[in-house]
Amino acid sequence: MITLKEYWSNENYKVLLALILSINAIVFIPIIILLPQFILDDFYIFHVIENVNPYPIAININEEFYLFLRPVAYFIMWIGNTLFGTHSIFYKLFHFVFHLVFVAVVYDFLFKIMQWKGFSIKSWKALLILVFLTINPIVLYWIVEINNITELLMILFYAASLRSIFIYIFINHSNKYLLLYALFFILSALSKQIGLHLPLLILVFLYALRSKIGRSVFNKSYNISIILLIFTLAYSLINAFVYSEQVGEIFAVLWKKPFAAVGIIILTLNSLIGNYIYYFFLDKKLIALITALIIIIIAGLYFRKKKYSFKKGTVYSSRFHNNILSKIVASGTR
Repeated sequence: MITLKEYWSNENYKVLLALILSINAIVFIPIIILLPQFILDDFYIFHVIENVNPYPIAININEEFYLFLRPVAYFIMWIGNTLFGTHSIFYKLFHFVFHLVFVAVVYDFLFKIMQWKGFSIKSWKALLILVFLTINPIVLYWIVEINNITELLMILFYAASLRSIFIYIFINHSNKYLLLYALFFILSALSKQIGLHLPLLILVFLYALRSKIGRSVFNKSYNISIILLIFTLAYSLINAFVYSEQVGEIFAVLWKKPFAAVGIIILTLNSLIGNYIYYFFLDKKLIALITALIIIIIAGLYFRKKKYSFKKGTVYSSRFHNNILSKIVASGTR
């Protein structure tokens, strides 16, 4: 059986990328054409851009959907409205282009991981992983709902930032990847604030692997992550100050994100059952917390028993962050 490393080599890399992009197009373009309607939140965005704030950035701190502190997302909305107005199909195809870029970034990130250590996996499994990652009910929201471009842009730049720092640490020590790591993280944060945890995640990762990383690479990665963490803290304080009257709502949203994980995963497989489970964990927070702790303990014991190597641990962790974590932190109404 062909290994993923062999399948992704040379022309096969391009063939599989073209295949996964084509599958996305075959699935989502008919949906865009058959569901041309806008929702109420979309019309509010149009109203703001056309009648209240016709500038490339939002200048009203009290704007809905926290648009004042999401200038990158608002700028893309402004471009979409300027180019397509309220033409639904073209506007949503505009979003779909960003989705395809996200697919390509994650695809290349997974390829870099597999190429790095030659992790062997059957080619059909690789295709299934990519299809599950890019085609599910959660993805549909950020394609067909205009206001949810915030989530798509956040995840796109988050994945690009994660890919850049991975390349810098393990593959190519060029400083440009450090700069890309910082740039994409800032773009992610300015699209939607939920991705602000990334520098802390990288710092924990660096600390855990400090003995396996060269001193120069470690120091540069550590220093840039500290700078980005300072940016995170400052930006969080600005958020808290600007939206001080909504802190309770923000904390409620942050609470529901991680503990709705089970519901989101099952929602991908079965929308009806997943929806019930999602709100069950949202309403019963203590049960959600206990469930999360049990899952973490069982997973820890399982991996300890299996004695997974650093190579496999890195692959599985990266797959989790791109396939599951991004959906956990991005779901929600705001």
